[in-house]
Amino acid sequence: MLNYVGQRDDSKDVIDVLEMYKEKNISPVHLQKRARGYEMGVARYFNGSDWVGPIEVNLEYKSLCNGDIGPLTAEMGTVMWYDTNEEMLLYKSTLAKLKDYLAKINYKGDIDINCIVNAEGAWPLEATMRFGTPSTELQCDLHKSPWSDFLKAIADGKQYSLDYHSGYGIVVSVATPPFPYAPEVFGESRTGTSMNNRILFTEDLTEREQSQIRFMEVSATISKTGQKQFHLAGEHGYALYVTGLGESISQAKEEAYTVVRKIIIPRMFYRTDIGDTFINGGMETIKNWGWI
Repeated sequence: MLNYVGQRDDSKDVIDVLEMYKEKNISPVHLQKRARGYEMGVARYFNGSDWVGPIEVNLEYKSLCNGDIGPLTAEMGTVMWYDTNEEMLLYKSTLAKLKDYLAKINYKGDIDINCIVNAEGAWPLEATMRFGTPSTELQCDLHKSPWSDFLKAIADGKQYSLDYHSGYGIVVSVATPPFPYAPEVFGESRTGTSMNNRILFTEDLTEREQSQIRFMEVSATISKTGQKQFHLAGEHGYALYVTGLGESISQAKEEAYTVVRKIIIPRMFYRTDIGDTFINGGMETIKNWGWI
């Protein structure tokens, strides 16, 4: 999709983009006032009458390249952790305010409020009323409790004590062309896709390392020698996600990228800086603002 985030304080660059849209008859156009800060999400499950489980705090990395450069993607990675402090300002200022309305409509499921936070406030951007990706893939690593028991309790309108890993989690997106663009961009030839490419590994993975890999558009076959083989089975370039856990964000990042570096897919790419926003001062700044 066409998307542009203005850089100039006088908005001349935004006006230029809008004039180009007008020339090409691109409509409708949605305008938002820019708030500078950190883009963060706060999420939680709801059972129709009350919240269930801990509060989820996350930071998404949507730009294609390191340093938040390049086109916006579905997502290139996420940092996430759980918190039980219902007095957390980020939670009270956003998601918690929806409780009465969610109960009124008997909503059941996950809900995430994504917003920009800075010293002046928390500015909501969107509400996601569904399972998210790759957040759900990361939750699969964070959760110790069975999903079946957890979701059954939510569907039945009951409370549930979710058992989960403390500390932090990181998930990294590994993709191939034509991601982040739809295959239709390349026309009927589909020359830009990586469909049928094999997925190989530099060495045999441990059981833990295998559990960190979440395949997406991937099929598994058995070779003539009885070995399991993986290959890309879709045209969109969604290959897989790799998760990592740790007592610190740095530890979670190292566990995730240790596995990523063992994966071999022709033309694969991924960001190498997932988590660095927090590691390089972002966490301290957001805490000083009082949000978490």
